[in-house]
Amino acid sequence: MANIALYFADSLPPDVGKPTDPRADVWVFDPSPSGVFPPGYRVYRSLATLCEHVTHGGTIKESLQLIAVPATIEKYPGEYTNLQEVLRDGFSTREIRFNTVVHRYKSSVDSFIQNLPLAATYPWLLSAGNALKDTPVFVVGAGPSLDKNGPLLRECAKRGVVFGLHSSAGAIRHHGCEIDLLCCIESLDTSGFVRDLDGVRAAALCLTAGRANFNTPFAKYIFSPGGNAFANTSIHLGGQWLHYGANVSSAAACLAVRMGCSTVVLLGQDLSYTGGRVYATGSGREHVTVSVADDTITRSDIADQTARYKAHGLKLEEAPRPKIMVPGWGGGAPVATTQDMLAFLRWLEVFGDQRRDIRLVNATEGGVHIANTEESTLEQVLDTLPEQKSRFGAVLSALTPVRGDRVARVVSELTRGALVLKNRCNMALSASPHQFPRFLAEVKDLVAKNQLVYELAHPSTALLEVSDLLEHKKGKPFVRLIKESCDDLVKRLAA
Repeated sequence: MANIALYFADSLPPDVGKPTDPRADVWVFDPSPSGVFPPGYRVYRSLATLCEHVTHGGTIKESLQLIAVPATIEKYPGEYTNLQEVLRDGFSTREIRFNTVVHRYKSSVDSFIQNLPLAATYPWLLSAGNALKDTPVFVVGAGPSLDKNGPLLRECAKRGVVFGLHSSAGAIRHHGCEIDLLCCIESLDTSGFVRDLDGVRAAALCLTAGRANFNTPFAKYIFSPGGNAFANTSIHLGGQWLHYGANVSSAAACLAVRMGCSTVVLLGQDLSYTGGRVYATGSGREHVTVSVADDTITRSDIADQTARYKAHGLKLEEAPRPKIMVPGWGGGAPVATTQDMLAFLRWLEVFGDQRRDIRLVNATEGGVHIANTEESTLEQVLDTLPEQKSRFGAVLSALTPVRGDRVARVVSELTRGALVLKNRCNMALSASPHQFPRFLAEVKDLVAKNQLVYELAHPSTALLEVSDLLEHKKGKPFVRLIKESCDDLVKRLAA
């Protein structure tokens, strides 16, 4: 993701700000409607428009040189407030979006379709209803600060339930604490970190998780992510869907709240590199370190990470990541983080703001400060929670999967819908130029009525707006793409 350099210039002759590095973009930010700039500059008049392009726009080169004009700062002070911080947040959101919606959407759809039959094997987790009402949930991440409060994890288990992640499970067991629910949303195969662990009572897996992650010996329960295609298919399957953020801890917190929990305690959520480390002791990756330069952070395992992502058809930048300084936990000194972790941080802050009806505690005792949470040491939190015996495990044990014929019916309906749309596309492609607009309108109408098939057919179609089909010049390529995608969907459903 791009490094940002912010320059202030009183005037802009044609050569000002033109990057000597061909990998750099040059933008101009000037909220004055009367500003005039030489040709070739990309000029933004509002911070909202600038951030929208950063978050959702097209290609941005490796480096961004943003030029601001001091003469307008006095006239438009509000537009310049925290300009660079807002931009960095925008780039963090952009990174998460491209790493999920764009780069990972295909693997998510493929996994979802491959995992559909599992709805007849494993129960839907959220059928448990308010199983966690009046029960605190400790969401345990793998941050290095877990070494500090890990010895108290067994006390946590006496006062609530412990949610772990594939990355943190080994560290939790390292401290002798059992895991009530192991959460997994990863498309990569991370089962090797947990397959041989004991003391894991149950696992919750998202239907978009890589199939290999289901190959573990634990009692399994499933849930679906939000998003039209996933959510609607899950409803047809008699299941439930869940909106969550871009990392596993967000899914764990959302699962807890959805099941009635009113006290969520975050542990091991450093979202930074405490002591130059990435993971807690016992995680199996405690050897991973980072080197921090003036402006960048580089993980010691970046080559291995890149190879793993590439093997799954995913992208990961191998270059050093831009360093971002953010406030530290408990009013401590600023800590260094990266754009991906900054996006996780902002999600937790928004979550805390939107769910003021719950008690959200950051008891990590290290790493970043998470706004809209209560910051307390774990020992202080435990002093406020009485010991209790949770019925969570018993409730889960009573759940049953849906009938296999229901799953088969949903697969049949998806197949039939894909075939109908494919046949209409064939008719449009074989139509005369005079008839094509009418068939194009019929294809558009079918897509609008069958969004489920359209979105599951192929990532490349799911990322297109239906309105794009109205453009006659682009009509045939889009119809051809939809037709090929429907054909591919039928084959995958048959498999």
